Parts: sequence; C-alpha cells; structure tokens
Amino acid sequence: MKTKYIPPIIMLAAGLIRAIAGVFYRQDIKDFLWSILIVMIIFYIIGSVVKVVLDKSIVIAEEENNPEDDVDIVLDTPEGEDKERENFEQEPTDGFDFVEKVNENE
Repeated sequence: MKTKYIPPIIMLAAGLIRAIAGVFYRQDIKDFLWSILIVMIIFYIIGSVVKVVLDKSIVIAEEENNPEDDVDIVLDTPEGEDKERENFEQEPTDGFDFVEKVNENE
C-alpha cells in the first residue's frame, strides 16, 4: 500500500473545508489566508503521523503473515547420492559439465 500521498490528501481536504467555511462566513482576506496556512500546516503534520502509524502497522502485519519463518523444509536424499556428490566437482564455467575429483591418497 502506498502511503506517500496520505499527508497531502489530508492537508488539501482540510484546506478545502476551511476555504469553504471562510467564503461562507465572508472572512477578511488577510485572516482567511493566515487561517488556511495554519490549518494546512497542522493537518499536514497530522497526516504525516497517520502515515507513520500506517507504515508501522503494515510492516507488523506483513511480519505476522509471513509463512516462510514458520516452516522448516528438510529434504531427504538417498545415501548414495551424497557419495556421488563427493566424487564430482562442478566446473565454474558451465553448470552441466562435471569433472571427477581425484583422491590424492590413491
């Protein structure tokens, strides 16, 4: 969820409501502009606090719903397969070519 736009939306909505109220009550232009400025600053701060709270709650919810932490997967391999892997070494250039390891003790 994108919470980046929450503070500006809250600020603009509060400014719109304040502007409508100022026009309705025929407020003086100087007082009208100062009140809109103060309202927009206050509601931008409130929107920022709401954004931080939502971001933290989203992170906590994602951590609780993450099934990867709860399940441990164990793959069983046949015993001979491990011995085969010890006798071969994979070439770094091609994933399909194998070179047999030579025991130095023989």
